[in-house]
Amino acid sequence: MCVYHVRFSTNRSRTYCFFSSFLPSFFSPFSTDSIQHFFPTALSAMSASDKEAIDETALPVAELRVHVGRCDRLLQHPALLQRLQDRGDSIRERHARFSKELARREASRQERADGQRDTEDAKQRNEQEQLREAAPLSQAEDQRQLVEKYKDRRVPVEDTVRRAYGGSLSEREIQRILADVPTNYFLTYTETVEMQKTAAKEARKEELRRLRMQTE
Repeated sequence: MCVYHVRFSTNRSRTYCFFSSFLPSFFSPFSTDSIQHFFPTALSAMSASDKEAIDETALPVAELRVHVGRCDRLLQHPALLQRLQDRGDSIRERHARFSKELARREASRQERADGQRDTEDAKQRNEQEQLREAAPLSQAEDQRQLVEKYKDRRVPVEDTVRRAYGGSLSEREIQRILADVPTNYFLTYTETVEMQKTAAKEARKEELRRLRMQTE
């Protein structure tokens, strides 16, 4: 046997009814017919409160969830709803309105979250693109500065020989190698570039000479 407990609270002249089912031992002898006897104003108050129009668009999300939860609990007791003047139609209508508004709010919040995430992703992609575009310029500048710093610096022959053979050859052998290698054996960057240019010119001249010989 299901017994209903009715609790009322008033907020700005609006009366809300809260129904919850329970089975305490001291209420077990009572039926649903007894509820109307012990709570003569419960059903009439519920009917009157349901007729009041509540603007669901003005309610916060938390309060919307509360209203939907209350309506869900009420709709679980059809026997009690049958004692209302409208047979619970106002509660079902209110439940539909609150549920629709709550779904709209949640969908709108999800859209805003998706839009914000898309904006953040676009911002991140833009920053990465800027970094990729700036990287070649930065590398070119670093290379230019490096060339400018070492373009006329020559690799010392003695340091290179001692680093390569020190500890494995005697000092006499190292001195013999140093005597055979001129001090300008390693070219500077400027000398290397000039040598490459000269080699390219000679190769081009040779190619032109070969072409003239083929046409004659």
